[in-house]
Amino acid sequence: MMTQYIFATESYPFTADLASLLPLPPDEAILLTKDVHRTLSEADRARFSRIVEVDGFDLDSLNAALTRIAPQRGARLVSHDDFFYEQFAQVGPSHGVSVYTLESILPFVNKHVMKQRLKGSSVRLPRYRLFNAKAFASQGVGWLRQVADELGYPMFTKPLQGAGAEGCTLIADEDQFLDWARTCPVGTPYEIDEFIDGSVLYHCDSVLRCGRPIFTEVCRYSHPCADFAKGRMVGSYTLDENDPWRESLASAADQVFESFRRHHPVPDGVTHMELFGTASGEVIFLEVQFRPPGANVRRAYAERLGMNLEEMHYRLQMGLECPSLVPRGMHAAWMYFPTADGVVEAVEPLPELSSRV
Repeated sequence: MMTQYIFATESYPFTADLASLLPLPPDEAILLTKDVHRTLSEADRARFSRIVEVDGFDLDSLNAALTRIAPQRGARLVSHDDFFYEQFAQVGPSHGVSVYTLESILPFVNKHVMKQRLKGSSVRLPRYRLFNAKAFASQGVGWLRQVADELGYPMFTKPLQGAGAEGCTLIADEDQFLDWARTCPVGTPYEIDEFIDGSVLYHCDSVLRCGRPIFTEVCRYSHPCADFAKGRMVGSYTLDENDPWRESLASAADQVFESFRRHHPVPDGVTHMELFGTASGEVIFLEVQFRPPGANVRRAYAERLGMNLEEMHYRLQMGLECPSLVPRGMHAAWMYFPTADGVVEAVEPLPELSSRV
C-alpha cells in the first residue's frame, strides 16, 4: 500500500513546486486547510484526491477533520505551518497518523521550552523571565521592579509562541513596562528578555536528517526584524565562505540541536534559527523554529542552492529522498521596504553602488 500524505496548512500558501513534490496518484495526497485551496491552480488542486476545508486549526476542529478523512494506517501528516505543530502532535496519533511527538516538537514552538532544553549547555542565552500575570496582579509595580532589577532596561517582551516580531514590544522604562503589563493580552503567555544591544542579528537555516544537521546556511540580517515596524528596511544576505562569523554561528546551531537531542529525538525537516553576534565575538541564541525561513529568504536560497527549502522540508517529513544541497557559488539577498502614508517630498542622494559576478 502506498503511503497516504495529509498536507495541513491553515492559510500559508505553498511555495514548493507541487508538480515535483507530488507526482503521485491522486488518492495518495489530501489537503487539509482553511483557505489555501482557493489560490491553487487547477493543476495543483488536482494533485489532491480530497480538499478538506476547516474553519480553524484548534484541537476540536483538527480532530473532527481527521475523523472525516479517516486516514489510512500509517498516513503521514506533513506541514510547513508551524503555528499548529503542537496541535498536530496531539491529535495525529489517535487517528493512526504518523507525526512527530509532542516532546520532540515543543522546543521548536515554545520559547520557554526551547530555553529550558538548552540549560546546562554551552549555548549562551539571553536572561529572561516569564510574565507572571498573577504575581503582577497581587504585587503590582513591586513585581515589575524585581524583573527590571534582574534584566535591566531596556527589555524585550514577546509571546512564547509566534514568529517574526509579531506581538513584541521594546520596554524602555518602568512607566512603559507598567502600561504593557496592564494591557498584556489575557491567556497569551509572554516572556521578558534582556535586550541585546550593539549586536548583529543572523539566521542559520539547517536541514536535519536523523536528528543532525546535514546542511546549514548562514545569513546576516540588515536590521532586526522588529525594526521593520519602525520604518527600517529588513532583509538578509548569505555570508561569504571566509566570513569569520560563518563557522561560529553554524557551530552554535549544531550545539543547539545536540542539546535538544539529549532530551528527545529531533524531527527531520528544515529549521530556521536566529542568533546575535556581539562586538566581542560572542554568539547569543535567540530562537529556532521547525520550518523553512519565511519572507523572501526561500527565493534567495533558490538562487543560491538551486533548491526550494520548503520542498526539502516536505520531503524530509514525507520520508522521501532529498537532493544534496551544494551552494552554486552565487550569493543572494532579499529585502523588504516598509510603506507609509503620505507624499515623498525629497530623496537623499543614493550612495554609489557597484557589483561584480
